[in-house]
Amino acid sequence: MSYLQSTDIATPQGPVFVEELQEGNQLQAASLNGHVFSWQTRTVRMDMGVSESMAAWIHFNNGRVMVTGLNQLFLLNTGQLMKAKDLAAGTSRLMDQNGNPVDLTEVSIGACRGAFYGVAADAPYAGNMDGHLLLSNGVITGDLILEMNAEDLFAKGMLAKPQNAQKI
Repeated sequence: MSYLQSTDIATPQGPVFVEELQEGNQLQAASLNGHVFSWQTRTVRMDMGVSESMAAWIHFNNGRVMVTGLNQLFLLNTGQLMKAKDLAAGTSRLMDQNGNPVDLTEVSIGACRGAFYGVAADAPYAGNMDGHLLLSNGVITGDLILEMNAEDLFAKGMLAKPQNAQKI
């Protein structure tokens, strides 16, 4: 549900480290129609410093690395969301701000110390992703509101099943 300090979040003035955002600041949030994003300026509704003991390290094919909480949502190039802990290098493809695919070169899970921040846009939750997609370190992620509504999104087919899920 969170981003490690020093994660870039898109704002109207350009990228800002997540720890610099405060309630009432502006950020850029998107709605998705197919693979086309509609960006709007929204207000930060929540910005919580949280403590997490486990994190996901996500390495992108452009050389960037992002560290998040295990349940942080990422937008796949299929248009569905997936939790960080369920992403897999070589099979999961994320999206950049232009709808282009971003390949993952490595995903690892482990202990992490540092400040994590949960961020939400002020758009009302209407049972979809509209107004709750953020540009974070060059890829599209879901805000805290989407994570809090993950069960609803899963029921509606907007949250992908883990690719390594086993049938029982």
